[in-house]
Amino acid sequence: MATVYRPNLKKVIIETLVKISAIVTLIIAILVMLEFTAGLDTFMSIPESFGVEIVVNFPQVLLWGFITLVVISTFVLLGVYISMQSRNYAFFDNRTEISTPSMLIFNNTKQVAYKNIVKVYVQEQSFFDGIFNTGTIVFELTGLAQKELSFSFIDEPDQVVVNIQDILRTYQLRTQAEFTERHKIDGLLERGGF
Repeated sequence: MATVYRPNLKKVIIETLVKISAIVTLIIAILVMLEFTAGLDTFMSIPESFGVEIVVNFPQVLLWGFITLVVISTFVLLGVYISMQSRNYAFFDNRTEISTPSMLIFNNTKQVAYKNIVKVYVQEQSFFDGIFNTGTIVFELTGLAQKELSFSFIDEPDQVVVNIQDILRTYQLRTQAEFTERHKIDGLLERGGF
């Protein structure tokens, strides 16, 4: 039976919405500031020097800019939702399987044996991680081309790291017990049996 962890989808969407809202607010503030300080018409003097006349209607620019940002934001949110929905991290007796989306359509599953995991820790938390009580769990790897693996947007990351370390410790104890048992049996067989 596998222990499965998934990113908290609601918190990912909320964080993405907050970031998009901040960017949209910043862009609108810059446009408003430009309109009231220099006027957007000032930027039209460059095309006018080439004989091209452009008439700027500030409310229309703001409206179409806002509509464009909403459409782009919707696509970004949809991409984030699809990407995070199919992401999961399953921990079995001797390996972990990481399922991540590839090109938003295909599912890519990677297996990492526990013997290749050197260290597990919670990455330093960002501003949003502290607010949402989420975090990124990092695995330092050995014997593989990839040197580290990370799981983002995991709820209560400190507790999850403790759980994962328990799984790894259980694997190590079981492996050591199997090695010791095999070594005893080999020693008995070399001495001529029981």
